[in-house]
Amino acid sequence: MNGKYKSNKNIFMIVIFIMLPLFACSLFEGQTIYEDPEYVDFSAEETAIPEVQIPVEETVEDTFFEEGGIKLYYDHQLILDIEPLTESIPSSTGDEAYSVAHPAYVHFDLSMEQAHVYIAPVKEYESIADFAPDIIADLQRINEGMSNFDDCIPELPLNEFFHTCDHQQFVANAKQLNFQNGAGSRFVTVYGIQDMAPVGNNSLTYLFQGLTNDNKYYLKVIVRVSHDQLPQVGEIPSEVYAATDYSIVDQYFQTFEDTLNQNEADYLPALDWVDSFIQSLRVE
Repeated sequence: MNGKYKSNKNIFMIVIFIMLPLFACSLFEGQTIYEDPEYVDFSAEETAIPEVQIPVEETVEDTFFEEGGIKLYYDHQLILDIEPLTESIPSSTGDEAYSVAHPAYVHFDLSMEQAHVYIAPVKEYESIADFAPDIIADLQRINEGMSNFDDCIPELPLNEFFHTCDHQQFVANAKQLNFQNGAGSRFVTVYGIQDMAPVGNNSLTYLFQGLTNDNKYYLKVIVRVSHDQLPQVGEIPSEVYAATDYSIVDQYFQTFEDTLNQNEADYLPALDWVDSFIQSLRVE
């Protein structure tokens, strides 16, 4: 009897020994890694993709001056004038003494930049002034390439002095220049209205004139500039003033043109700054 009991007991112990691991497995079989308080998952840190921050573009509000239904857009970082003098000039048939035919146009007087901006409608100019179509055609030709420029850049007489090509005593630093919605050319000169005028910083002028791409507006900009190698007030030598051979006069002014062409960096304000001002403009 005792031998049978021991045999049964041994069998029972063997069964318990075999079943114990299986029972332990059954306890953990339904448990996940999220239910184990001691389990740490590093895979999320290793595979997580950082969120990409997309920069938000700052919108810069367009700034412009407006007069007579015409808007002149500009770069506010280049312009000191906040409220310049603006005026609308009525048209003229040129019938009055010392007047020249021109359409109604607008004038922006940027006094802090010593600059004047004139804008006129092209079609009206061509219809009211018989000289306008030819000059506008010449300007368009120069816009196609400075190789089409000769000794003078034709000019529409749109400011109070009614400058024309014949008044330019020389043309220095001639260059093509685009603005935001058009193209034109700039140069530096000294004007002599009725006779030769002395060349000095008090009369040195930067001039830009161009046409919008749709050929709707004529843009003219006049800026006072100075140059380190010119006197403040010039004086024409007596031998030049009394010369009967005009080639002497031409050579005299050619000397100034050559000097200015060779030393563009000596201007005040710098010509590239004035160019940047012109290039920022848009006419609508």
